[in-house]
Amino acid sequence: ASWPKRLPVEKPERRIAARMSVLQPIIAASPPAKMWTDPQVGEFSSFGNRRIMRSEDPFAAALVVAATAWAIDHKPAIRTMVTDLYRAPAIHGWLRLQERIGPDGALRDAPADPSEARRLAGAVLLAGARILPFTRSMLEPMGFTRSEAYLRDVAAQRERLASPPTLSRAAVTTAMRRATEWQHTSLWNISGASDSPDADTSWYRGVFYIGLLPAYHATGDAYYLDKVRALTVRTGARTGLAALYAPDCLAISQVYLDLHKVDAKPELIAPTRAKLDEILAHSVHRKPPTNYIDQVFCSGGTWTRMAATTGETRYLDYAKTFWKQQRDLFRDPAEGLFVRDETWLPQPDGFQLLERNGRKVYWGRGGGWAIGGLCRLLDGLPANDPDRPAFEADLRALAAALVKTQPADGLWRASIGDPESYPLGETSGTALISYGLLWGINHGVLDPTTFRAPAERALAALLAVQETNGKLGYVQPGAESPRIHFYRASNVEYATGAFLLAGAEWLRLTASQSPIK
Repeated sequence: ASWPKRLPVEKPERRIAARMSVLQPIIAASPPAKMWTDPQVGEFSSFGNRRIMRSEDPFAAALVVAATAWAIDHKPAIRTMVTDLYRAPAIHGWLRLQERIGPDGALRDAPADPSEARRLAGAVLLAGARILPFTRSMLEPMGFTRSEAYLRDVAAQRERLASPPTLSRAAVTTAMRRATEWQHTSLWNISGASDSPDADTSWYRGVFYIGLLPAYHATGDAYYLDKVRALTVRTGARTGLAALYAPDCLAISQVYLDLHKVDAKPELIAPTRAKLDEILAHSVHRKPPTNYIDQVFCSGGTWTRMAATTGETRYLDYAKTFWKQQRDLFRDPAEGLFVRDETWLPQPDGFQLLERNGRKVYWGRGGGWAIGGLCRLLDGLPANDPDRPAFEADLRALAAALVKTQPADGLWRASIGDPESYPLGETSGTALISYGLLWGINHGVLDPTTFRAPAERALAALLAVQETNGKLGYVQPGAESPRIHFYRASNVEYATGAFLLAGAEWLRLTASQSPIK
């Protein structure tokens, strides 16, 4: 435990590497902690550290690779260290280090100072020892996909999907109400996440409640409106506490802006408007972030709704720039699908993490965030906006790409590119995609002869797997890749919000066919 104190730490990257090395025995001897509530644990999840693993300083790179691999593997100490978001850059960093090893095993460009050379050799050995188990694990499906519980849930899901219900307005309306009632008995109440410090204004809660007002308008059921009003009283129409730097914390603001159309009270939008103005005035934050595709859904619609409510084009300009950046960075032009974040993009040296079948990694809910987020953004975009035709073309292209990948039973898998390795259908991504397809049909963007059947197949599959008490299971928890496990019992409230959005759009589509019974 004392050796890191003797490390040369004159460079900033080396100071970070030394600190991560020192913390390992301390964290290992401490009670389990979460990376978003423990500053020491948070050292291992910094996005900046991902870049250090590809540093031109091999000593710093090797130590951070080793420390990151330790953190991922050390679940007893760090319960919430996500996997591929850090595993991929760690493997990439190790491959770059390997290039420094010659055929004779000697390090190329080794420091002239013998002590420094020994330290570097030891750091590289440590990195290799820690990272090799990960490279082996990537050759096989994640262990949970071979567990008895997982295989049992796959069988149960397939049995239900073999005979999905016939969609009717009464069935969809009942399913939506039951799902919402059950969900209110099981809300996410874990405060402290760095991007969601307050449960009631978290993105989890925001995405759930985003679905309630569309459900109210589609059904006329005041239950949904009452729930939204009650939440707004609790929150005081606050944005998420970290909204200045975490766009996910603006999801809840879409609820307030939609409620403002029903209850035209200035106090419903004032806190959000103040936060958006603060973002635009801040030199660091006024440029939209490009962290991950989830943010399009959570915040894009907030900006266009504020523009539509106030008439201020600066909010609209921000939203349009936001979408263009995400599209240009995360859309694969060859397949038309979106990756979740830069982890899955080809790196300048050609490195890219692929699925076992050799396909690129397209995360199911990531596709849902992209299409659903674009629809939420288009909701507030004026019909005569010069960028609207291009955005609608983006929606048509993404919808076509997603429909090509829909499994026959209607449920998209957590991995769009390799559904065979992850056979359990996932409901949150499916609901978001179904919503996007139905929204596009209802707004004249998508051709119903092409997209209605896939959208309805997805919605019927969601009804098929819904539990009798209303619970919507098979929800992958907060994740960054297909490799995060979930089961039949898995439920998170954002999936129910997406289900309500899809159901509301289907009711709108069929409104002229028959009344709700």
